[in-house]
Amino acid sequence: GRVVIFRASHQPRGIIPDPTLGWGDLLEGEVEHYEVPALHKTVLLEPQVQGMAHQLRDCIDQAIEQRGKSS
Repeated sequence: GRVVIFRASHQPRGIIPDPTLGWGDLLEGEVEHYEVPALHKTVLLEPQVQGMAHQLRDCIDQAIEQRGKSS
């Protein structure tokens, strides 16, 4: 299936710059990733979390729409 990854745009030192965070090698489906303009430790804090919530809502809406088309 499809996997959506949210990743902070500012990562701590030593983090491998793989946008799929290693999931790309484990899945056969699509890996979609979005960068949130934040530090890793602040990605779930205001105001950054609002942008991520909007993007997540869009992803959920797209999944619901695609599921309706395949039924």
